[in-house]
Amino acid sequence: MESNFNKFQESGEMLFKSGLVSVTAGNMSMKTGRQIYITATGSCLGFLNRQDILKVDLNTGLKSNPAMGNLRRPSVEIKIHEGIYTATSFKAVAHAHPPTATAISFGKKKIEFVDDEGIFYLPQVPVIKVLQSSIASREVAQKLPSVIRDYGVVMVEGHGAFAAAETLRECAGLLSTLEHSSQILYKKSLFEK
Repeated sequence: MESNFNKFQESGEMLFKSGLVSVTAGNMSMKTGRQIYITATGSCLGFLNRQDILKVDLNTGLKSNPAMGNLRRPSVEIKIHEGIYTATSFKAVAHAHPPTATAISFGKKKIEFVDDEGIFYLPQVPVIKVLQSSIASREVAQKLPSVIRDYGVVMVEGHGAFAAAETLRECAGLLSTLEHSSQILYKKSLFEK
């Protein structure tokens, strides 16, 4: 658990310090075998402690926290994480609220970047639109896994982004690139007016 915890801590701190999540927003998980480790609801990704990481058995749905018993609940987005792991071979998922990318997502079906790094790492970022609130949405849990399998990063219109990869560090890197390239796209649009 120690090395897994360090991975959560490092990636959570990266997302928080980059401004991609606010104090208690965002969530992360890692899959090991038929279990996932996921951040608890209300955790601050920038200041995680062992009590913030819960273990969930994908076969039974049983949740536990080796450090705290069963006093905490997993992220409300757990169904989305479970859906991604069921539909893909990814081993890590991170969800953040990158402000510029979220603003750009309104009314779009996809985001296409203009800078070299964005084009290289994220040639196209699909945007999923949902009819109801997107937080812990059954609709997002149904739509997102099949899309993220092909793209690695998916925006949920007006809500935020999910990244899936082999490691949490890779997820954090993809989310950072998403926001950085979104800022360039936005600033470019200002010069074109």
